[in-house]
Amino acid sequence: MGTQSNGGSTAAGTSVQPTGRNDTHSSALIAEKKDHQQLKLVGIDIAADVLRIFASCFERRNILVMIERPGEEPQQNGEFVSACAVAINSNAVASFKSMPRFADGRGLTFGIGSEQQMLTFPNIGVNVLLDECTESNIHAAIDKTAPLLGRNMTPHDRIPIVTRMSLDTGTVSLNGLTLNLGHGGMAVRLRRATDLPRRVRITWSLQGANQISLEATPRWHSGRTVGLQYVSAAPDALKKWLRTYSVRLAVTPVIPHR
Repeated sequence: MGTQSNGGSTAAGTSVQPTGRNDTHSSALIAEKKDHQQLKLVGIDIAADVLRIFASCFERRNILVMIERPGEEPQQNGEFVSACAVAINSNAVASFKSMPRFADGRGLTFGIGSEQQMLTFPNIGVNVLLDECTESNIHAAIDKTAPLLGRNMTPHDRIPIVTRMSLDTGTVSLNGLTLNLGHGGMAVRLRRATDLPRRVRITWSLQGANQISLEATPRWHSGRTVGLQYVSAAPDALKKWLRTYSVRLAVTPVIPHR
């Protein structure tokens, strides 16, 4: 089961070994080009060649990347935003949760696994879920998240975020995943395609926010993917989360070893 153009890309068969090493080529570029956006990329149970594809796709957008090992101390001068590609399995998610910058939502997170696996680990702050790590899928995932790095989001933009949700039609409750959230609506991917009534109730949780439940009207669908418009204004908890999300992707000062 894969993600789709509306909410995420998809990457299976890539959880090979813990990876990440300081990429000396990228480090040299970072030292030379301080005016570029800079990013530290961590892989947890992700193959090295997959991380290199992530780095290459970021660099096509003039975002310089340093690949590091989980838990490794930074060794370069400068300021970085953090990103993590994490396999959706018990050991990798446990390691991910032990890293405060990601557990607190202060970095971009790309989940590598299936929708079923993601439903087992909800609310860990994954921005895009990939179940197949092709270059085109990774490129699409980075296209969805790059505006967050540049603080280029507007109140009308959707924030890509993948977490477990339920949709209540009044007669049946359907599980699925959120794909993106905004002030006026959201996109979700249901576990199965079905006809929906004119009004449904959506319930989900977010990092740093209480459970959110609201009524929405389906506006479009493509297979299992559904676009929803909120019936009323977004609740305050959701507004606050949206307003502060990109701010939480804090730039981290990197101090060299002494």
